[in-house]
Amino acid sequence: MKAILVDDEHNNLENLRLLLAKYCPEVQVLATATTNSHALEHFRAQQPELIFLDIEMPGGNGFELLDALKGYNFEVIFVTAFDHYSLRAIKYSALDYLLKPLDIADLQAAVHKARERLQTRSFQQQIDVLMSHLGQNPRAARIALPSSERIDFVEIAQIAYCQGDSNYTHVKVGDQAPVLVAKTLKEFEELLSPHGFFRTHQSWLVNLDFVVSFVRKDGGYALMRDGAQVPVAQQKRKSFLEKI
Repeated sequence: MKAILVDDEHNNLENLRLLLAKYCPEVQVLATATTNSHALEHFRAQQPELIFLDIEMPGGNGFELLDALKGYNFEVIFVTAFDHYSLRAIKYSALDYLLKPLDIADLQAAVHKARERLQTRSFQQQIDVLMSHLGQNPRAARIALPSSERIDFVEIAQIAYCQGDSNYTHVKVGDQAPVLVAKTLKEFEELLSPHGFFRTHQSWLVNLDFVVSFVRKDGGYALMRDGAQVPVAQQKRKSFLEKI
């Protein structure tokens, strides 16, 4: 994959270039840039398939660069040292990010996923989801659900519940069969709790709007619209009933 690297710190650029050369030989670095304007020039001249992008830079942040590149097909991997809110927006969009200092295994995994996703042609939708959450636009409250075959973009209000399965989560959307997503339930809890979701059990996260009733027998469970019986842990019961 042909790539450009964008970061306002020269030492960060050189470190990333060396790591890619050693651990990700499938990535060919075409150019580096320390400002959005230089990055835009390199991009238009060389049409890379991948951008490694810092978030905070003088003269314009990484999100503004992406906004200027609408209509192009490429992948982006954010490289950042901070900004929790931005990271949450990136997670909503299912785009990748790397925290400084860089971890080699994380770098290799991000490059591998970028290569796979170049086949899906869904990048612009991911950027739209990212921008909607950066702008806190409630009308566009969507989330990207990446599975092995595709990336689904769904309205958060249509998600009924999530069931954790080790490092994966089964996400139930409307009347469809659950989608298996390579994210932990803890990650979904962090993203969805502000939208009316409640962690009823170590393995379950529910949209309270989809709860029909609480059944006291069999240890106590929430009955969902689709008939699913979601367990409610004893220590969670009081908080759960207060929120219904």
